[in-house]
Amino acid sequence: MPTKNGKKRKHFRRRAAIEPVIGHLKSDHRAAMNFLKGQMGDSINFMMAAAGFNFKKLMVKLKEKVLWLYSYPKNMLDLNLSRNPMAFRYIKLVIISFFKGQLIKVVGVSKEYLEQ
Repeated sequence: MPTKNGKKRKHFRRRAAIEPVIGHLKSDHRAAMNFLKGQMGDSINFMMAAAGFNFKKLMVKLKEKVLWLYSYPKNMLDLNLSRNPMAFRYIKLVIISFFKGQLIKVVGVSKEYLEQ
C-alpha cells in the first residue's frame, strides 16, 4: 500500500485491532483506574494489567494442552472395549509409552500386537 490512502488504511486497521484489547484491559484487568503516582505509576499500572492479560491467555492455552494430553490416549485409540477385551493391555502400553516420553501414533490395533 504505497499510496497515502493505503498507509492511512493500514494504520486504521492496526488501530482497530488494538483498541478492543485496550478495552478489555480497562474493563477486565483493572487498567481503568490507577492508584500509582506519577507518569511512572501509569506505566507500571498498565504494564501489570497487560502482563495479567497475557498471563490469562497463556493459562487458557496451557489448560487446553493439559486437557488434550489427559484425553490423548483415549482419543488416540478410540476402541470399543466391550468388543475387544484385550484392548486394555494395549491402552496400558500406550499410556506408559506416552508418559515415558515416547510419543507414539497409533492408527489401528493389530491382532498380532494384542496377542503378545
